[in-house]
Amino acid sequence: MSTPEDNTNYKHLKIGLVTGFSAVLLLIIGVGGFLWQTKEIDGVEGQEINEDKTAQIDPDKKTDQGANEVGSSLIESDNYLQARLKIPNLKQVSASSATDLLTKLREKGSNNWPPEKELRGVTAAEFPEDLAEVSVNERKEIFYRVLAPIVIAENLRLRSARDLISDLSQRRHSLSDEEQEIVEELAEYYRVSLEKDSFYSDLLHRLDEIPVDLAIAQAANESGWGTSRFTRQANNLFGEWTWTQKEGLVPERRAEGQTHRIRVFDSLQRSVRSYFYTLNVGNSYEKFRDMRAKLRENGKQLDGYYMASALTSYSERGQDYVDEIRAMISFNNLDKLNSLELSNE
Repeated sequence: MSTPEDNTNYKHLKIGLVTGFSAVLLLIIGVGGFLWQTKEIDGVEGQEINEDKTAQIDPDKKTDQGANEVGSSLIESDNYLQARLKIPNLKQVSASSATDLLTKLREKGSNNWPPEKELRGVTAAEFPEDLAEVSVNERKEIFYRVLAPIVIAENLRLRSARDLISDLSQRRHSLSDEEQEIVEELAEYYRVSLEKDSFYSDLLHRLDEIPVDLAIAQAANESGWGTSRFTRQANNLFGEWTWTQKEGLVPERRAEGQTHRIRVFDSLQRSVRSYFYTLNVGNSYEKFRDMRAKLRENGKQLDGYYMASALTSYSERGQDYVDEIRAMISFNNLDKLNSLELSNE
């Protein structure tokens, strides 16, 4: 949950003092990296997201056992899921610079952006250090090309698991030992009580997809289109906090007595997976899940612009944050990404 604690940081923009609509517009179109910037990183001039603008996973539970911190769980094993649910692999490319990465993404990925129907599963484990130095259009293209396959793949993961649970619910009284183990793992992971008669419906309420346009808009908002220090050094797209990860980054402006750190992820995909988990499990996002379930019930496509209205508690800025995310979705036509599927190439 994004929490900008020091409003004076709005003043520190590398490109100069920008306020009101102009500042929001810069964020939406990707100019200057992000609205919250400071002038120095480790003593040199550069771009950095305000470190106080970080996200917590349900502060009331005080721990953030997000997707990548439940390593022993069966459902957290890529090999297990791919073998059981036949989820396609993503191909990761590495590059020495942003320009090099864009060239490789274009060569190995989809030729045109955005593609009309299918997207090749080509991405990167991390963003290059010099991402802020390329043009706005190139930066945004890199951001989309890297994140869209990741978000779609994570949705495929959830869709496959959801289909499996729907099937198991029809055979709930005759499950094999392996199938029962799957059910128990999912129940623990998604924090749903096995004792309730509504167990399967409760689980399916949480085990569901996140609209691609919403995920990418929030990632761009929180990470400054991939240029934030947290993203560059920790693959942390959403500024999530941790109280348990000793290797986390210590925010430079962390108040005395506070113990939180910034979570470190081994890849951008793990950061996205943790974000999905937050929205699917966090106590603050029950309204979001209810809205999603209603769309499902009415046979409608998940719509990030519409569902963003349920995220007023994601940020202290409340409705202003929602309006900002919606503006980013609209301005950048991110809704076009919702219908994309990964190709089998």
